[in-house]
Amino acid sequence: MQEVEMGQSRVLHSHMSSQRDSWWYLVQDDNGALFIDYENDVSPEDGRTRTPINEFIAKDRNGAVGKAIQLLIDRMFEDRDAKGS
Repeated sequence: MQEVEMGQSRVLHSHMSSQRDSWWYLVQDDNGALFIDYENDVSPEDGRTRTPINEFIAKDRNGAVGKAIQLLIDRMFEDRDAKGS
């Protein structure tokens, strides 16, 4: 995965199990683009992916993930606005 400067990041979801711990992050890079980053502790380098937000939401069949992502995006921008950025 290509390293990029991150503007903001929030944990979208985490999953802990006896086999692997995994995290999904909502990330906004310095250019303003939104991505979902995935990583796990079993293979941190191989298990790391970055998906553009629109591709990730398009795979959401029941809409629940899209709604959760939208809430996080709203909070990210509220936090930014509250800080005066």
